[in-house]
Amino acid sequence: MVVGSLPTNFGFCSLSLGADTEPGLVHTRVTTAANASDIASLAECLRTDDAPVHLDAGYVGAQKREEITERQADGRLKTDIDWQTAKRRKGIRQMPERLMKDMLMAAENAKAQVGAIVENPFHIVKNVLKYRGARYRGLAKNTAQRHLLFGLAKVMMAKKR
Repeated sequence: MVVGSLPTNFGFCSLSLGADTEPGLVHTRVTTAANASDIASLAECLRTDDAPVHLDAGYVGAQKREEITERQADGRLKTDIDWQTAKRRKGIRQMPERLMKDMLMAAENAKAQVGAIVENPFHIVKNVLKYRGARYRGLAKNTAQRHLLFGLAKVMMAKKR
């Protein structure tokens, strides 16, 4: 499972997506206000059967969050989730140029390639369906419109497979 988010490029609200790793199809969409952090909507993006979860650097420490641990205790999430969170770039840049840094960069590159799977639905919605920005009609109406657009993107992606 891959989690990705689109910041306030879509206007006054933010969108977080959950997508399957293998086919890249979106299974969860969560819309929040623009001032809410991405990590706050992570628990809603996860499904019960998600075992490896690939996250970008904005989700560091996600496995320790209260809503995640509560869902694991209730049985709504697996307790043995393999959290693949990207490292922050600053720490990697400050490392000395050695073999360890090269190995870490290769691992981070592999994580980024898996994380890029969630970017394809955004490409379809923004470039193919020409959705560039939110209309200021309220969070509920924008959420409904985005569900429709990402549903169409999912159909387009499934058709190509």
